[in-house]
Amino acid sequence: MSSLPVLPLFLLLLALHAPRAQGRPLTTCRELLSEIENILKKPPVPSEEPLSLNEQFILKNNSFLKINLDTFLNATNNFTDGDKIRTNLEVFKTVLPTSTSKENLFSIKNWGDFRTKLREYLGTLKNHLPHPPPAPPCP
Repeated sequence: MSSLPVLPLFLLLLALHAPRAQGRPLTTCRELLSEIENILKKPPVPSEEPLSLNEQFILKNNSFLKINLDTFLNATNNFTDGDKIRTNLEVFKTVLPTSTSKENLFSIKNWGDFRTKLREYLGTLKNHLPHPPPAPPCP
């Protein structure tokens, strides 16, 4: 007996359980990162202190991606453009591996400090995400 008639039924059931976009346009993680970067570029540009070696290590370490995300999400409450940044960062909670620690590894002092550290963190996120396949050549 063939199992071929069962396959279309299985695919239909699988499609019914697939998550829906719920009215939001489908955007890629890289597009969300670009939106955040554009917000960080908006004037006024505050003075920024360079990162310490310890902060650079923490923000570039893939093991701390989720812990760092939580720190940035909490910090967005303190800034004017925080709502849009928080909305975009929230998407990464489902993409990143769960962290074993809940401890904040760094602190954020002000908007300039937030911008500097978040840009470093966004670079780490970009490197962590899989690269999209190349576009097919135009005819």
